[in-house]
Amino acid sequence: MRRWRAVAAVIVAVAVVAGIFVFLRNQEIRNSPTASDGVSLNCAGAKAGGVGTLDGGLAGQCGDAGPLPAASIAKAITALVVMNQIGQKNPADVVYTIDRTDISYVVDSIHEDGSGRVSILLGEKLTLQQMLTGMLVPSSNNLADSLAYHVFGSFAEYKQAAQQYLAANGLAGTSIGADASGLDPGTTSTVGDLFTIGQLVMQNDVLRGIVATSHADFPNMANGIDTSNQALGRGYEGIKTGTTDSAGGCLLFAKAVSGQTVIGVVLGTKADPARYDIADRFVKWLNL
Repeated sequence: MRRWRAVAAVIVAVAVVAGIFVFLRNQEIRNSPTASDGVSLNCAGAKAGGVGTLDGGLAGQCGDAGPLPAASIAKAITALVVMNQIGQKNPADVVYTIDRTDISYVVDSIHEDGSGRVSILLGEKLTLQQMLTGMLVPSSNNLADSLAYHVFGSFAEYKQAAQQYLAANGLAGTSIGADASGLDPGTTSTVGDLFTIGQLVMQNDVLRGIVATSHADFPNMANGIDTSNQALGRGYEGIKTGTTDSAGGCLLFAKAVSGQTVIGVVLGTKADPARYDIADRFVKWLNL
């Protein structure tokens, strides 16, 4: 009898311990941003998307898993490759002289709706800081191509450097098209790769400051330049919008929430404000 009582006691103890473990595990899942109370991330209104945190990584993604056109989010890649190329130089100290090649990009890089360019003058001097700001804040296509030209010597050399940078950072799902701006639909990427690109931008102090800029002075533009990213007016810190006929509306975003930097990707929306509303939904899903 004592033996059976001892066995029963052991069984009860094991059951109690197992119950405690299951309870704690359920609490861990419930409180984990990767679980978000067990509800899957919803991509309604977008072709693909994902969200996570700067330090914690990608927590969830939804929609198309394959590469999609990145549109002007490609400019975040251009900025990273440029910053990698100049090394420890201060971009405010690097100066380029605008030449006829730069002027040709003004016409060649106009977006379907006539936007996507910043005015420049033949012979004027621009710092790398100004060119990065002009590319990332109002999303200038011509300055993206000018950066590739001045920093690398030609687009072909930029593309080679970009491919090497992508490979070094494990971004095998990203391809560079026929320009540095993303206007060409051949620049494609995956949600996972774009999330990592967002992390890399937010880890770079220069670029993090630029993508959070709503307005900046710019040579020969009396009213300066304004951001194309409406997320900045909704409490976000960047990072980059993108819009073309092939890509739809795209957004690579960052937002400070509960002491963490949330990073997310929205690809392939239709009319605004869909991409910004979806970003809000993704942030809420994290349940931080």
